[in-house]
Amino acid sequence: MTLWLLRHGEAYPEAESDEARKLTPYGIEQVRFIAEQLVDQPLDMILTSPYVRAKETTQVVQHRFYENRQRAAVPVTTVPWITPDDRVHDVLNGLENYYPQYKHLLIVSHQPLLGYLAGWLEYGHKQQIPFGTASLAQFEGSWLGAGSLQLKQIFHADIPR
Repeated sequence: MTLWLLRHGEAYPEAESDEARKLTPYGIEQVRFIAEQLVDQPLDMILTSPYVRAKETTQVVQHRFYENRQRAAVPVTTVPWITPDDRVHDVLNGLENYYPQYKHLLIVSHQPLLGYLAGWLEYGHKQQIPFGTASLAQFEGSWLGAGSLQLKQIFHADIPR
């Protein structure tokens, strides 16, 4: 199994609700930059948070795939259990509906959830792995469980403003 975790790009700090926050132009560029790491990777499914900034991040990734023209569109499913305040346990329960049918998954979500999920997958406990905006982590392993996946690499969208 290959599991990719992507935090949304930089978002405007204010909106009518946290769920409604949109990506800034810089956030869009961050995601375009980091999406290059995914263009040649096999992906079976993208799972995205219902928050606007995560959906916009997913759209930018999909558009980058389209621009590359070397891959078909990857199916996207919006799931309610990967929002900022959800728990690792909720994510694992939700992933049972997708794994092992899908072996190459991308989750587009938020902090602090991604940091806790990454720490749980790598170390087996809640030690957080830091995720900046548009950070992308690749995990590999044969099953989903505490400490069951190995962090292969992490990319950060450190691009000039």
